Amino acid sequence: ASVNANSYMGMTTLKTYDTIKCQQLCDQANLCTAFNIYFERDPTLAPGADCPNPSSFTNIKCTLWGSGVTKEAAKNKGQYRREFQVVIAGSNGYTKNNPPSEQPGFTGPTAFGGAINAPGNYIGQKFFAGIYDAGKCAGACQATTGYNSRHPRADGSYDTCQFFNAYLLSKNNVPEGTYCSLYTKAWEKKYSTNYGQYRGSDYYSVSSSYGYTLSAPAPAQPIAQ
Repeated sequence: ASVNANSYMGMTTLKTYDTIKCQQLCDQANLCTAFNIYFERDPTLAPGADCPNPSSFTNIKCTLWGSGVTKEAAKNKGQYRREFQVVIAGSNGYTKNNPPSEQPGFTGPTAFGGAINAPGNYIGQKFFAGIYDAGKCAGACQATTGYNSRHPRADGSYDTCQFFNAYLLSKNNVPEGTYCSLYTKAWEKKYSTNYGQYRGSDYYSVSSSYGYTLSAPAPAQPIAQ
């Protein structure tokens, strides 16, 4: 079966079963972290009432993904189109072993084990379904500071986002999207102890967990008089 997840980035039909070519396509695509290459039995004509089961030919497909690919995500076994059966074979997935990109205004990424499980200084979270993108967490961190500065406490003070933890959240080992935890101070790797949890019968797991720390000091806040 081929991969079916919500971090899909596109598909290219290849002339040969060439994993290197598929890898190169992934390397050229921003935020691509994995690819799936496979054979697909396709119809030579669109099946219809007058020709419900046309002759077949084989496509070699390379799909790109913005998250890791897993066996559990390989759910596409093909389908029937009228009487013609689309079949998937020779499906293999490959995930990059490199960290996400640096983010302007932040130091990092710092690799963690699991997600940060800190004793304090937490100021919120954001979740972005689809492609794993630490840049969305950077934007959320900056937006949180901006919002808080426009809605300060009665004494004029407000919380600034100084650090965020970005990771890939998966449900039953199928990637869901980018989870961002926001903090008012940076936390060390020793606090990255949250590897996942059950919610009912579903298991939500953490992978590709990285930390980013604001490189410039937060703007000065007024002192209450």
